Amino acid sequence: VFVGFAAVEGDYAKFQVTLSSTSNTMVLFADDLDVTNDFYAQDNYSSSTGYMNIRRENRNNVTTVVAVFPWGKAGVSIKDSLGVKSLKLEMEVDKSLQD
Repeated sequence: VFVGFAAVEGDYAKFQVTLSSTSNTMVLFADDLDVTNDFYAQDNYSSSTGYMNIRRENRNNVTTVVAVFPWGKAGVSIKDSLGVKSLKLEMEVDKSLQD
């Protein structure tokens, strides 16, 4: 059971998501800034820190945070959503990183 995930792109971008103490929301940090309130206040939340893009997706009554690291060599996107007292994680990696 996972209650937190973090990702770092070199010295450029940091993303962290943890399960709240009540287990009914996520707590989100982008480059050490708490963006949780903004994320939940806007159904179409979208933010860019220069080296990372963060957005909110709402499908089938599930709220998902998507963090994309398009710069440098990463080509990685991370999707987190709530599970049962846990977090669900989905990752997509650029095909160029296959080998």
